[in-house]
Amino acid sequence: MLLTFLVWLLIFLTVFPYGLLALSVAGWLGGRPAGRFHPVFIFISGLALLTAVSDLVSLFSPLDRSVSIGIMAGAVVLWVAAWTKWKNKRLPARKNLTLVQWSVALLAVLIFFSVLDLASRTPSNPDTAIYHAQAIHWIESYKAVPGLGNLTTRLAYNSNWFIDNALFGFAWLQPQPFHALPGLLVILSLFYFLDGTWQLASANQTPLAWLKTVLIPVFFLILPSEISSPGTDLPAILLTWLLLSEYLQPAAASRPDSDSRQLILGLLVFYAVTLKLSVLPLLILPGCTFIYSVCKHNFRLGAHLLALGALVLSPWLARNVILSGYLVYPVPWLDFFNFDWKIPNDLASAEVLSINNWARHIWIDSSQHNYALPFPEWVPLWFKAETLNRKIMALLAASGIVATGALLLIKPARLWLLKHGLKEARLVYITAYCGCFFWFFTAPDFRFGFSFIIFSILLIFYPLFHFLEYSNSKIKFAIVTVLLACLILNQAWFYSASFHVKTIGDRLIQPETYMRAPSSSCQFANFNVWCADLYNQCWYSPFPCVPMALPEVEMRGTDFSDGFRSRAKN
Repeated sequence: MLLTFLVWLLIFLTVFPYGLLALSVAGWLGGRPAGRFHPVFIFISGLALLTAVSDLVSLFSPLDRSVSIGIMAGAVVLWVAAWTKWKNKRLPARKNLTLVQWSVALLAVLIFFSVLDLASRTPSNPDTAIYHAQAIHWIESYKAVPGLGNLTTRLAYNSNWFIDNALFGFAWLQPQPFHALPGLLVILSLFYFLDGTWQLASANQTPLAWLKTVLIPVFFLILPSEISSPGTDLPAILLTWLLLSEYLQPAAASRPDSDSRQLILGLLVFYAVTLKLSVLPLLILPGCTFIYSVCKHNFRLGAHLLALGALVLSPWLARNVILSGYLVYPVPWLDFFNFDWKIPNDLASAEVLSINNWARHIWIDSSQHNYALPFPEWVPLWFKAETLNRKIMALLAASGIVATGALLLIKPARLWLLKHGLKEARLVYITAYCGCFFWFFTAPDFRFGFSFIIFSILLIFYPLFHFLEYSNSKIKFAIVTVLLACLILNQAWFYSASFHVKTIGDRLIQPETYMRAPSSSCQFANFNVWCADLYNQCWYSPFPCVPMALPEVEMRGTDFSDGFRSRAKN
């Protein structure tokens, strides 16, 4: 755990100054400084900037020690520049904390140690064993390899989260990389949500503060097992919650620094899309900003948003084409290229159908590539197969969408909703609800949809949170006190229940590493690699490793960096 904490510090100190640089550039482009952002947004802005550059570098070079050292050297220069700017600024005077505020501090400590404990464990996401760790290993060892997805199609699932974990795994420091980045993102995100709890304790009881506070126990209910894994679900969910929360900031559009803030938030939305396609509806947010700016003849903001999108998305799309032959994989209808390394189109189509059917709990023979049940038939099968708590979540989200639409048709109800938060939050409502529809009609597995489902459920209560703002101060104090007590007890219970006493001695200094599963050498058309012997699990090593051999796949040259192609016809 000690090394995990030190790696957190190293990553934070490396990434944060790049976030400050991103804010400075946004302020210059927007005509005004970008204003105050919570540290998590500064950190993710820096991560987005570094990822875009590293994505481009990965097309020509592995993300190895020289790249990491270059990024850290740049961070040192940026810190020196920041110090010359800040050295004469005074810190705000300390104030005596109330008992309620001390309770929030206690909750923060419990959250910190809960996350640190979970982050030091062996990654438990099954997909990490199947392909996450191997994808990261390829990024560390080779430039983008043409047709890498032909080895196993999951290596074509190009997420920039793998780029980030390759950058900050520091594999050159030890035999296996650290998997600390997810935990750092979690702790920064939870402290952002905890800032809402602090506002409640400080009598600044806004609807957003209530919503952010509720997200804390929800996180530990659905995502704690993801903290130690470089899986893509966790960052996608957290970024969705963070961005939707930030777009709920009241009167954000009327701020003097609005243009600069919109550029930063747009940057983060584009970055989130490169992590996982399930968050694609988030593009509604900068899309509406773009349309609004054009309608108001603010062409500079619109042009800068487009430029940011190109900066973040272009290298990611180029890497997609190199790995799979498609602009986005697996989306076979975005088929604009005919490179010899392209994954066969029928295989890509079958993969889309397989993902959809698997998410809908339709179990079929994998040879039936064109099999799909119509909507009225698969929905009952899907709903019946879900657990009770997930059925409740789906019904709550659906009820919220239907109820909001129905109430808007009734004038008194519409006026009440507009008065109590709906007007300022309408864009967030639209985005969250569109996200639910997108999830349900593409791949309705809950881990793909938690981001929008949970937020849609909380939006049901948003007008009530708004109503609490105007309630009696004594009642509000009582509610906050009870809520804080419940949060502290819940977090203490979670920490004690999840704490592994037997492994603490092994994890106290060094975090647990990736497991090593049995494997054997296996033959492709003209080369050998390792193949998993157990449950398709390769983990990080041996390398390269795939779930199974595909005799129709061959090397395009004499080295793995030359790429792979399939002899099957496209």
